[in-house]
Amino acid sequence: MKKLVYVLVFLLASVPSFAQYFPTTSNNNYYELRFQNTVGIENGSLLLSGFIGGGASVNKVDGVEWGQDGGLSAGAQLMGFPSKYLGVGVEISGSSFFETTDDSLYYYTNGYGYTYYDNMKVTASVLNIMFASRINFNPQHRVRAYLPMGLGVGLARFETKMFNHSYTEDSTGFAYYVGMGLEVSLNSRFVLGVETRYNGFNFKFEDGEKVYPQYLTALLKVSAKF
Repeated sequence: MKKLVYVLVFLLASVPSFAQYFPTTSNNNYYELRFQNTVGIENGSLLLSGFIGGGASVNKVDGVEWGQDGGLSAGAQLMGFPSKYLGVGVEISGSSFFETTDDSLYYYTNGYGYTYYDNMKVTASVLNIMFASRINFNPQHRVRAYLPMGLGVGLARFETKMFNHSYTEDSTGFAYYVGMGLEVSLNSRFVLGVETRYNGFNFKFEDGEKVYPQYLTALLKVSAKF
C-alpha cells in the first residue's frame, strides 16, 4: 500500500515537468493564446483514452483481508466535452487483485476427529462498465487539473482458498469512483496524464450477505484528442 502511494506521488510530481519542454510558438501574447487553445480542452473536444496502473484495497470484507498485496488495473474511456469545463462519456475498466493471505487461523474437523488448521487466501477481481464524467479547472492550459467521477455496474468475483479446496462467488452491483487527475498536452493531439481514484462496489454473497469493498488505484493515462 505504501509503495502505491509513493508511486502516485512521484507520477503526480513529474507530469508538470514535461511542460517546460514545449515552448510556445511566439513570445507574442496573441500567438501564445492561440497555441494554448489548440492543445487545451475546448467546447466539442473529444478524448479517447487508455490507462493502466495498480491498485490496493482499503477495507476488509466480512472481517477478512483482501487485495492488501495490490493488483493491476486497466481500462479505456471515450469522453466528449459539451463545455470545456465539463466532460461526459463512457468507460470500461477492470482490476485484478493478487492473492492475499488472512493471518487468522481457521480450523476444520473431519468425520474421523482430525482437526486441520489453515489460513484463508482470497483473490478478487472486478470489471466496471460506467458512465464517466470530469470537471476541468483550467481547460485551455497545456497542463490541466481535473476531478474524475464514474457511476455504473461492477461485475465482481471473490475466490477463497482454504483446506486444500476453493470456492468462487460472483456478484453484479452498483460501482463508483471519484478521484483527481493531472495531464499535459504533448502536442495538439496527444495527452499524457496521471490519475488517482477511490473506488467501490457492492457485492452480494450467495447467502444474502452484502458487503461494500473499496480500493485505491493509481493510473498512467494516454489520450488522443479530436
